[in-house]
Amino acid sequence: MSFDNEFPRWEGEVSEPTEQKKTDGWQVGERPPAGWLNWLFNKIFKAGQETQQELSSHKSDNTPHLDANETHNWGFRVNADKSVTMLFEEV
Repeated sequence: MSFDNEFPRWEGEVSEPTEQKKTDGWQVGERPPAGWLNWLFNKIFKAGQETQQELSSHKSDNTPHLDANETHNWGFRVNADKSVTMLFEEV
């Protein structure tokens, strides 16, 4: 699987914001330190790369839901603990 756009590489010197800052977010007029912005952009860059890699490897897997000659029922179930399960069966 190829993607039209790659996530822009963002390294820089990073410093993770405090947990309180992550909870509160930036306030109007606040100028966050460069290290915090670098940390945020670096996290986005790494998460984007990871997502594209995982999607690429999943797309190349030989899985039943990619076979056009089969029919499947699928849906979602919300469990008692509020987690979600995907239901998938060949018909």
